[in-house]
Amino acid sequence: MNTKSTFIFIFYGLLLTAKPALAKSEIKDVIKVEGEKTTYKTNYTLLQRSDFLSKGSSLSDIIQKQTGVQIRQVGGIGNQVSVSIRGSTHKQVQFYIDGQLINSGQFGGFDLNQLPLEQIQSIEISKSQAVDTGSTPIGGVIKINTLDPNKNQTRISGAIGSFNLAQLSAVKSVQLGGHQMSANLSYLTTANNYPYHVPAPLNNPQQSTEEKLRNNDYQKLSAYINDSFVIGDHKIKASFQFTGQDKKLPSYRNNSNKNKASLDTNTRRSSLSDDWLVDHGLIERISAEAYVESKKEIYWDKFISTKPKRYDYKTDTQAINLSALVNLNAIKATPYLKFSDSEYQSESANGKQGKGCNGVSSCDIIAQQTQMHLGSRFEFNQNNWSAHLLLNQLFDDNSNQLNQQTEFEFEPKNNHNNYFSFDSSLSYQLNQQFFSINAAKGLRTPSLFERYGDRGMLKGNDDLSPEASSTFSFAYAIQSKNWQLDSSLYTTQLEDAIIAIYNSSGVGSYQNISKAQILGFELTSQYQISSQFDLLLNLTLQDSNTDSIETAYDNKMLPGIYHEQYQVEIKYQPIQAFNLSLSASHDKALYISRANIDDSQAKRTLVDINSQYQMNNWRFALQILNLSDQRYQNLANRPAVGRSFKLSVTFNYE
Repeated sequence: MNTKSTFIFIFYGLLLTAKPALAKSEIKDVIKVEGEKTTYKTNYTLLQRSDFLSKGSSLSDIIQKQTGVQIRQVGGIGNQVSVSIRGSTHKQVQFYIDGQLINSGQFGGFDLNQLPLEQIQSIEISKSQAVDTGSTPIGGVIKINTLDPNKNQTRISGAIGSFNLAQLSAVKSVQLGGHQMSANLSYLTTANNYPYHVPAPLNNPQQSTEEKLRNNDYQKLSAYINDSFVIGDHKIKASFQFTGQDKKLPSYRNNSNKNKASLDTNTRRSSLSDDWLVDHGLIERISAEAYVESKKEIYWDKFISTKPKRYDYKTDTQAINLSALVNLNAIKATPYLKFSDSEYQSESANGKQGKGCNGVSSCDIIAQQTQMHLGSRFEFNQNNWSAHLLLNQLFDDNSNQLNQQTEFEFEPKNNHNNYFSFDSSLSYQLNQQFFSINAAKGLRTPSLFERYGDRGMLKGNDDLSPEASSTFSFAYAIQSKNWQLDSSLYTTQLEDAIIAIYNSSGVGSYQNISKAQILGFELTSQYQISSQFDLLLNLTLQDSNTDSIETAYDNKMLPGIYHEQYQVEIKYQPIQAFNLSLSASHDKALYISRANIDDSQAKRTLVDINSQYQMNNWRFALQILNLSDQRYQNLANRPAVGRSFKLSVTFNYE
């Protein structure tokens, strides 16, 4: 055990021995932040619409303020935003929309900013545990519950900001003949032309300089329609979502003004859910939900004076979830069945022209993933004790075949496997204190790309084992009249990490090559200084070590995560209509490379300001990010976006 691990244990021990003065009222199993709709619980956070919508932020801005959660973004708005929870990778975090897992079967990840905030009712964040039912994640869960109001409402909002940002959104909700119907239309555009330190500019490749980043524009159009109604004992919700994105792709190395590369994405998603209140015998409720999603991507490799190359990608997904709530007196059981099928196709210019595939250059493929989850969740509550146990069996089928003519012999590949996971907790409430222990076995199955690759310069491996984890955590919460605290000490053992390894010829292949250990401590504390001031403190300390068959990656710290994070936020509300918050965070001990090369360490100190003013039906919000304009290195080892602002105006009529 090294110095940092020892410090984490000593710090937590001192915390548990502290005995602050407590109020006479009993603590609840959740901690509610006064004046907001944010709820904390053991390894779990619930963010309500009435809190985050007023801040004029993005979804990633909201989530990265949560203890133990890190946002990974390269470049400006529109680039892929990934999430790490307690040291996990992006693929090890499960992302749900209305209870339906939408992680890409092809690549394993998800687009965090797929939904505008205007289309979100609430956000749930769970660390190292599943939310409700399904397989146990290695990192955690982010669950988005879409807009579902229960009253008439008209809401129009607009915003302007740095780098030619413009945003417009309209929400309309009406009650019509027993139906609660809502619709949203949102549009966002930005040039993303922030100052960037170019390593090898075209006019003088030997001398790096700062220029405005070219060909980094981004536009997004998003539409959402929802209809909720009741038929007898059935509560039904139907929704449709469309997102169209046009993202230009800059040339980060030379910032060429001739580069016109882009990625166009269209996503359509329809869902239907039915909650049937049976209330007969042991069964209280039966729930059914289904969704279909179609995602089309067109990548243009464009350069002025050369013929553009086009690559088409399409992913179609269908899913059905069934569950029931069974009352067994002191225990409630939720048996469930979840089924999903996803098919991915690629079509390149070469494939369309009939040039064939020779096994060296990239080949067009058709890949399919079918998964079935079968299991049950058990909940127990009696007196001051509560517990839960989730058991899940996953049946995983994958297949792959070519989608173009070939010049070499190819045999379609198939994989059939099944895996078991679980998570559990035991909690006890003693007056104003709350104790909980959690144990979980999580997994992440290989994505289709990791199994099969594209048979170009990066090869898949159909013999991959799933990444697995064993996690144990202890949580402690305490509350007094003006002070509240939530803390957690956790340890995670990771096995069979999937890593791309490249040979001397530059050809890569995915392999299970390493293990890792993570020890972490989290602390969230809020103190009400007065009726006008609140103080919020967040702390995350992590220690990690890898065990790899590759010497260069053995006995190293995990890359891609900040091992130390400190955040302080002060909130000031002199009158009911106005509030102001100032937050400062310091993050350090980040390694970009797996080899932990010395110059790849990075740290950052960020200061943000948020203010809101309410006047009748109007709300004005000003957000200033990175006030000190720090140009830290992001996770691609490139200068991140500096200072930016956003001014939002909202009209809301109910």
